[in-house]
Amino acid sequence: LDFMNNKPAYYEYCKMICKCVESMLAEPSIDILHHLIQPVLVVFAEKDKLIPNKMLHHSLSYQDLMQVASRKIIAGEVYSVKNAGHFVQIDDYEQVNKLIVNFLK
Repeated sequence: LDFMNNKPAYYEYCKMICKCVESMLAEPSIDILHHLIQPVLVVFAEKDKLIPNKMLHHSLSYQDLMQVASRKIIAGEVYSVKNAGHFVQIDDYEQVNKLIVNFLK
């Protein structure tokens, strides 16, 4: 919340979020996942309130996204972190770090 008090930084953050949403809408990544041929680690968070976006995908769950990722990414490893939100790498950094280390082995 302190970040919001820094008006110039917060303004830039808001612009960045808008650009991210514009990019997601312009080029959905689901259409190109099958092009990923290198090993890929995909980490979802059970309590993510942004992905999937309920305004764009009303009935889509993160479990649905996990299934799509598992199916479409040739060399993908897909995991879910139970007690984490959109910033899974911060919310449960220990679990995410374990997943990354194991993936890199």
